[in-house]
Amino acid sequence: MVNFSDLQLHDMEPVYVQIVRHLKRAIFLGEAAVGESLPSRRELAAQLCINPNTAQKAFRLMEKGSYRHRKTQPARFFMTKKHWAESGRR
Repeated sequence: MVNFSDLQLHDMEPVYVQIVRHLKRAIFLGEAAVGESLPSRRELAAQLCINPNTAQKAFRLMEKGSYRHRKTQPARFFMTKKHWAESGRR
């Protein structure tokens, strides 16, 4: 499961954006494997001491960015680093 416990939140940008950025970084650095499960919205909220609605907003943003796929439970992301780079997303 992708680990978010080392994410240090700050006030410079919205929390949900920081969560998404953390996941992107983990993918690029090879710390998160394609198909690896993500924590549930409630688990993520508990890990980061945030509102579950904020976690849900981050998950929606991940789905729009095509690196979180909700077809199975728990949700998984499937985009590889190569595909991410080719798509032009940052």
